[in-house]
Amino acid sequence: MLTLAALIRDLDADRTLSAREAALSRHFAAMAPQDRLRTAALLLGRRPRRIASAGELGAWAAAAAGLPDWLFDLCRAETGDLAEAAAQVLPPPASDAGPVPSLAEVLSGLARLSGAPEAERHAFALALWGRLPVEARHTFNRLTTGGFRLTLPPGLIARALARLSNADPATLALRLAGDWDAGTADPASFAAPGEEALAPAPFPPEPPLAVPVEALGPATAWRVEPADGPRAQLVTGTNGAALWSETGEPLDPAPLAALVRALPPGSVLGGRLAPGGRFRPTDLPRLAGARIAPGDQGPRLAALIAGLPAGLPILPVPVPLTAWIDLPALAGPGGAVLHPVAGIGPRHLWTPPPRLLTAALIYGHAAPGTGFATLSFGLPDPATAEFLPVAQIPPGLPQAGMAEIAAWIRAHTVERFGPVRLVPPERMFELAFDGVAPAPRRKAGFVLLNPRLVRALPQAVARDATPLAAIAALIRREG
Repeated sequence: MLTLAALIRDLDADRTLSAREAALSRHFAAMAPQDRLRTAALLLGRRPRRIASAGELGAWAAAAAGLPDWLFDLCRAETGDLAEAAAQVLPPPASDAGPVPSLAEVLSGLARLSGAPEAERHAFALALWGRLPVEARHTFNRLTTGGFRLTLPPGLIARALARLSNADPATLALRLAGDWDAGTADPASFAAPGEEALAPAPFPPEPPLAVPVEALGPATAWRVEPADGPRAQLVTGTNGAALWSETGEPLDPAPLAALVRALPPGSVLGGRLAPGGRFRPTDLPRLAGARIAPGDQGPRLAALIAGLPAGLPILPVPVPLTAWIDLPALAGPGGAVLHPVAGIGPRHLWTPPPRLLTAALIYGHAAPGTGFATLSFGLPDPATAEFLPVAQIPPGLPQAGMAEIAAWIRAHTVERFGPVRLVPPERMFELAFDGVAPAPRRKAGFVLLNPRLVRALPQAVARDATPLAAIAALIRREG
């Protein structure tokens, strides 16, 4: 349990993928093999059901600490986190409290007590609090109330586990993403070689274009692929298939089941996952077990698609370009990928100039320490004058500027919802975004594509914010 708590601390401290992979490898090395799988299950979202509501945990902690409810509520408001407040106010473990509980003991207790009478759940929490240090109590409290929400992708966890076993990361990722039980799974079988390789091929690089498109020569030397979704590779085998993201994460191939059945086993079809559950093929690194050279992939891909049955969820391959002026109309929300017609040579990702808007800071999402992990920005609804959230993005200003904004958020917090702090729409910022997509479930009715923070606008006020109607008009104009 101590190792899990230390791992959670390090994962929260540095959220870059490289740092998180290193933290996973480091702490996995200190765990027993079965605990590695238990920890992996937790980080994949396979968590036990909660055994206490927030109110119950708060009441138990206040009583154990000898605090009146109003004083515990102040502690909770100060930390912004019930689990942390409860961990901090409890008395330290007694010297004769016994050994620190193992992760297996904690998880089995949580599973056993789901739905049990409050007296049993209360006694379990008190017993473990008495044997856990503060940091481990915090993690335990989050598990107890269902507030443990840290989730990592299977590919990241698989790469960390592979360092310890020399196993194939792709095979591990597929097994982690499958159906298994952390309490009964055999760690050795997880690391054993698979019956067949369903690993992806290297993705061809698509670096952003750093020069005007005209510098690439005549437009007729290029084909255009709309950047309308994430890149992926579909890998087929004799006993199944795998769908991989560009970052090495396994995806669900079920929406492409008809395409899987139409492809020969041992094939790797690269492309892009387009809206509507469709696939836009662009590469054919392998066909029926045979590797295909980059220069031959274009004709072989065209021949493959021409021979596929009608009605499959696929879109046309990159289309020829006749003039550079046509490029914006052929691009997707994320721009367009330019493929050389000859099939040999580098590709280029062309992105349209970013759009800009002025938005108000409305929420700060607190991170461990004194900073904020993300900031939420809103635009005014003309019907109600309420600022509706349109973007949640990581802070992107210099450190000194972010320190001032963090201090302002803490000083002007109107209301708290756990780690989220609501502030009045008084601080204005310029945001850049690449496009906009309808989202009926969102209050604003849309989402910004690739939003990012450009700069603070200290002289602007709430009435300077971009009207919500302007973005709605952009959706209507661009379809």
